[in-house]
Amino acid sequence: MEYVEILAEQSGGTVTRDQLEHFTVGGRQIKLIDQSRGIRNPAELAATISVVHNPLGPYDDQIADGFLSYSISTAGWRQGDNRKLHTAYQQRLPIIVLQKLRANVYVPSLPAYLVDEHPERGEYGQYLIAFGEVARSMDPDSEVERRYAKKMVRHRLHQPLFRAMVLEAYVRHCAICSLKHVELLDAAHIVPDSYERGRAAISNGLALCKIHHSAYDADVIGIDADYRIHIAESVMQEVDGPMLRHGLQDFHGELLRQLPSRTSDRPSKDALSTRFKGFLRRSA
Repeated sequence: MEYVEILAEQSGGTVTRDQLEHFTVGGRQIKLIDQSRGIRNPAELAATISVVHNPLGPYDDQIADGFLSYSISTAGWRQGDNRKLHTAYQQRLPIIVLQKLRANVYVPSLPAYLVDEHPERGEYGQYLIAFGEVARSMDPDSEVERRYAKKMVRHRLHQPLFRAMVLEAYVRHCAICSLKHVELLDAAHIVPDSYERGRAAISNGLALCKIHHSAYDADVIGIDADYRIHIAESVMQEVDGPMLRHGLQDFHGELLRQLPSRTSDRPSKDALSTRFKGFLRRSA
């Protein structure tokens, strides 16, 4: 899991099939993803190590109330591939959930734990998956722990996928300054995800370096519906040092330097307009 986390950090949140297939420990190769199935059960391990979650796949996987409902394969409950999956459930062993971004590219979410079983759900049965170390001892019937699960599913499942999608669309460059050090890039929501309209869609996101993300969230920076950058008037009047001048003030009136190539992925003009009105009110 440390290997997968390091790879994801280096690439903006994604891992490739090739990387997952070439993990080695003690000079021995252990594949972390199956060639043709959505579940990986290495012979060297007593339990499942990873499952693939594909919202467009053939199984009825859903996210609700903070849990991922994972549908088992057609092999049957506790049979075939599912025996080791059940071992992971019984012993509360951590697994990796691989969200499919596109062919052979995945967004890992970990650690994940199977916290409940429902053989009667779906066509073949389902397990509930929760995220974070606390999930190891989670009671899915507890209201307090369900609230925690909702927080963690956003942090470990939704946000990594959103970041990966946005950074990929912006070719891993900051939209404002074109910085391309992926470890310094974030995916910023235009309409915050806490709002009803704050969808986790690429068009509601901007790839921003950490300083410009913080400035955008603090209404030091505003971006209008024409993709033009505005710096708060009070900040434009300040005299400080080279970071203020070159990192913020010099971008006032400039257009975004980096945009997605696909028109449908570009920032929503409606979302930008809504956010910009708030910027004008708060920075006046």
